[in-house]
Amino acid sequence: MDDAAVVATPDPHHVGVALAVVGANYVSPLFEGTYQGLTTGVSWSYRRFAAMAMLTGYRLDKNGRAVYGVGDLMVHGQVSAWANERWSTGFILMVSAPTGSAQAGIGMGHAMLMPEAFATLMLGRVMLDAGAGYTRGLGGTNAHAEHGAVMWPLVDPMTMSELTMRAGVSVTTTRQLSVALRAIAAVPFVDDADNRLVGALRVAWRRGRFETSADLAQGLVGDPFGTRITIGTALQMN
Repeated sequence: MDDAAVVATPDPHHVGVALAVVGANYVSPLFEGTYQGLTTGVSWSYRRFAAMAMLTGYRLDKNGRAVYGVGDLMVHGQVSAWANERWSTGFILMVSAPTGSAQAGIGMGHAMLMPEAFATLMLGRVMLDAGAGYTRGLGGTNAHAEHGAVMWPLVDPMTMSELTMRAGVSVTTTRQLSVALRAIAAVPFVDDADNRLVGALRVAWRRGRFETSADLAQGLVGDPFGTRITIGTALQMN
């Protein structure tokens, strides 16, 4: 359930790289503490199509004990099915590979499949966006049994099966600066798991081929993390 995720509008053609740092505090039924992470990513787009891959290395404090490791590899592809000067609609498919340790709390322990449909509307300097999707763990319920109804992993809480929804508004205040507000919700299809709601604020500054952003997210309902801050920069190579 990535509150920092935003719908990209694919350029005619570009390749980019990104780097971000993240820090958060969390409380779960079994553990509490903080975590910090360093994320690297690469992106590509061509006309209606876009793709991105991301991997994060974490330091996770679990009840006073620190563990280190990489999280799950995240790969997503996007296609704009229909677009004009104001409207855009399309589909996103995100897949995670179990590269992170589930025992440590930085990985799911199995692959996840996360399809989503999205739409955006441009109104001058204002962009409205919304999306709805479904998250499903692969490998059968036994693969997720060790998590029970607890949202997992600690660094990016999800359940085995859930409906996800998000909505946001972004305002371009100048040619280089934009501000966005976003709400992200999840409804688990798992017994005893709580519904979740996250609110997020994003400020992004663009100059030339660089875009630097700061995201502040707050778990409002049912989410184990409290406050999460992400600061990142992206470079468009061409």
